[in-house]
Amino acid sequence: MGKNLDNYVFWATAAAIITLGVYFGGNNHTELFPAWIFQLIELSFASLLTYVGIRKALTLKQSSVRIFNGIVTTISFFVSIDLAYRLIFGSSYVTNGVTLGFLILLLLIGISVKLTQSIRSGLHPALTFVLSFAALMLFGAFMLKLPGSTVSGISFLDALFTSVSAVSVTGLAVLDTNKDFTVFGQVVILFLIQMGGLGILTFSNLFAMLFSGGSTFRDQIVMADFINSEKVGQTQRMLIKVIFFVLIVELIGAILIYISVINTPLSVDKIFFSIFHAISAFCNAGFSILSGNLFDPEIRENYFMHTIIALLIIFGGLGFNISLNYTSYAKYYGKKFWQKNILRKEVTIAPLKIIRINTIIVVRTTIVLLLIGWAAFFILEYNNTLKDLSLGGKIAVAFFNSVTPRTAGFNNIDMGLMLTPTVLISILLMWIGASPGSTGGGIKTTTLAVTMMNLKNQILGNNHIEIRKRQIPDNAVERASVIIILSLSAIGIGILTISILDPNIDILKIAYECFSAFSTVGLSMNLTPLLSDASQCVLIVLMFLGRVSLLTFLMAIIRQFAKPRNTRYEYPKEDIFIN
Repeated sequence: MGKNLDNYVFWATAAAIITLGVYFGGNNHTELFPAWIFQLIELSFASLLTYVGIRKALTLKQSSVRIFNGIVTTISFFVSIDLAYRLIFGSSYVTNGVTLGFLILLLLIGISVKLTQSIRSGLHPALTFVLSFAALMLFGAFMLKLPGSTVSGISFLDALFTSVSAVSVTGLAVLDTNKDFTVFGQVVILFLIQMGGLGILTFSNLFAMLFSGGSTFRDQIVMADFINSEKVGQTQRMLIKVIFFVLIVELIGAILIYISVINTPLSVDKIFFSIFHAISAFCNAGFSILSGNLFDPEIRENYFMHTIIALLIIFGGLGFNISLNYTSYAKYYGKKFWQKNILRKEVTIAPLKIIRINTIIVVRTTIVLLLIGWAAFFILEYNNTLKDLSLGGKIAVAFFNSVTPRTAGFNNIDMGLMLTPTVLISILLMWIGASPGSTGGGIKTTTLAVTMMNLKNQILGNNHIEIRKRQIPDNAVERASVIIILSLSAIGIGILTISILDPNIDILKIAYECFSAFSTVGLSMNLTPLLSDASQCVLIVLMFLGRVSLLTFLMAIIRQFAKPRNTRYEYPKEDIFIN
């Protein structure tokens, strides 16, 4: 009975959110439905929230979730009473935005329960991961299709494309986020970006832990693999650290962006602008609520803001483990300096462990790629897209354009005017992408590094990849090779398909768009809105596969029905000729 009631709350909450989305459509809802319909809806909301409050109140005896369920109970009763008051007296103390936000919280709790149940029921974790993103993308498409999300309506294909682009943190757009979407629609896009950037499983496991009293060992194994945590027993602690770290960095980024535009006349609200771009930058999404993105005349020469966004992109693309690793070191040396030089006391802090090889590889590869991209863009575009800028402007824009191809998608130049060599270098940077465990896409920096080290070994005749007296496992080399083959195969098929569907488009622009979609970058040579519906569907598939990883997708489908063969015997080996 309890499970059926939870299902009722889940589906009723989803219906309430969709209905409230219609209500957000300004005067549109009065044209679609009579006033008594929405009075009935408000009464239903009040009844739903009252029921949720009662249900949660009954679980307060569980000490592990008492505080959080108590909060939900209190808010449920408060909002339901306010809705009833508004229904009777015609006034309210709570805005529709607050009601919608709370309903979304209830829906996330319901999704958390369902995803946790699916993992515990034996569904393969990879399939759960893939289905969670697919479900979020479909939910986002329906939300963006609501009358309240757009100014003058939207086709389902455009809604789906925008939702997939937001959830996959790509940033490719077929519509103008500023002109075609309402504030409600932009909030939906921002919500999809945040959920997609961190992963729906991250939030669902956090909510399951907070509101249902913990997680099983199997749940922790799944999340440890998802967030690249090496210690399964510390998964919950690591999960909270990741969420806290992300929110703090996004908050600091939003404050700095607001400071950078405080004296700049903008056509949009500056606070919302700052929050939107901070989240979009850290999640490597590339969405902007200005029609011209960062090349918009209002902020085109605001290089301070461009630099802040570039730093947010780098932090988001490094990976949560690595960012937290260096944050711990900064905290350690800060405390050490304070004790030794300020308090003049003996240092009592235990020394930290050495930085892991994975961190060294990621940071070194990231720095090399940033420097190469910076120098190449500066030299190649000096007399082209950078010709009208000051020297400082050239340096700032070149740096930004070495960062943004690494799966971010923001642009502060006209991408359609880039020279062919610059386009090719940008494609390479997009394909490599960010680092494992981050908000970015691409084949990842570690894949490139391992492949290059393997190439060096093949040339020198070494048997193993070694770095700092550590040996890289052979399965890591094999996985890197598979990822490269699958990515090039998917992108190649995408380029071939679009070139057949839209034969009049330049092949280089098609290639740029496909690499951008699969690597979840979002940079475009002004081509996406001009593609046919069928070609846009190809990009949707590429964005989805790029976000969930084609290898993970294949594992999810195949391993759910076929178990891997682990034999204890080996057949005789026989060499084959490679070249």
